[in-house]
Amino acid sequence: MKAVVHDYVALAANDPQVDFSRGGKYPLDEAGVARLETLLVELISAVAGGPLKYEGRAMKPVHRGMAISDAQFDALAGDLVDVLKKYNVPKKEADELLAIIASTRKDVVEAEPRPRGR
Repeated sequence: MKAVVHDYVALAANDPQVDFSRGGKYPLDEAGVARLETLLVELISAVAGGPLKYEGRAMKPVHRGMAISDAQFDALAGDLVDVLKKYNVPKKEADELLAIIASTRKDVVEAEPRPRGR
């Protein structure tokens, strides 16, 4: 799982449709990337009933103010699909993981800002 998460973070971090750093507002150095990878492995393990406990913060507070759109969330999910295919993850397990990720949408995506004066 660590290799999948590592490749996933690397792919998403370089995907302009994801805008991982939110236009440079949230840059990740090497230590930040390592921490993110650890947290993702913990999260996936915890929600899948595995042995690891998620030690990170709740999704909603972590992502508040990042202005993540549905399109960016979808691009991030697409990157995960690509990595799962690369590692030949069986469809059942891939679908289960994608369902888990999809369940976080409401806590990660923020409503698109409305133009003022309209």
